[in-house]
Amino acid sequence: MTKRLPSAEHADTLSLKALRSLVSGLVDREEILRINPRAGSPFKGNRSCYIRDLALVAENLRYRRECWITPIGKTMLAPMPARVAGSYGGNLRRL
Repeated sequence: MTKRLPSAEHADTLSLKALRSLVSGLVDREEILRINPRAGSPFKGNRSCYIRDLALVAENLRYRRECWITPIGKTMLAPMPARVAGSYGGNLRRL
């Protein structure tokens, strides 16, 4: 049985502990958002913000690889990222 998130109007009636336990099993991806604090600022931990999103995206990506010619006439080309094989990205290959 899958857990369902409460609607926005009912979310404020749940305790923070109940909301955390409900959402903790539903996280697909986590990103840590960092800042550059002033010197001497103490770290006070992280604050979580849960966002629901749906993304079905077709993406054509152009890599602009730097190309250099050495003094001896040899061409140097920036390598492609490891997740790219042929003309397909890593996400499409997984399907």
